[in-house]
Amino acid sequence: TGESDEHSDGTSKISYLKNAYSDKAYKAFSEVIANASALYYQSFREVCEEVYYGRAKYAILPLFTSEDGSLSSFRKLYLKYDLKIVCTVKIETDGENYIEFALFGKALSTQFGNKKRNVILSVIPDSPEQIGIIICSAEKIGANIISVNTYTVDYSVTESCFDIRLSIDENNL
Repeated sequence: TGESDEHSDGTSKISYLKNAYSDKAYKAFSEVIANASALYYQSFREVCEEVYYGRAKYAILPLFTSEDGSLSSFRKLYLKYDLKIVCTVKIETDGENYIEFALFGKALSTQFGNKKRNVILSVIPDSPEQIGIIICSAEKIGANIISVNTYTVDYSVTESCFDIRLSIDENNL
């Protein structure tokens, strides 16, 4: 038996920190989630904990901005609480900039009917050449590289983690 997409009251609870941009993200996500219900919290940690402990089905977190790039503090949160990106939406902040929000859950979901998936692979390579091999392999299966970001591992000077963002059309798999 799989995990239900609804809580006992029939709603799919979505936790997030309330502000103008995350409200727009909630509105976009609630259009594809049946019986969506918002839960507001004061911190992003609380937002993640609600999903981790099963009190909410989904969490909304900012993932990327067109001005600042990847938001590493949110990366740490979703990794800490073992959350998976279910889908993403870009919310315009002014005429030319945007914030990309992700809807996170405990598991990947296929309920949205979108055959195109954004995936983040986190890799700690033994050598820099391995990143090139992974990127070439991803392209061979039809994945498009969106971005590659580097993070230090536990304040290590020599070891880095690479987050490779891919867009994969499931029809090609």
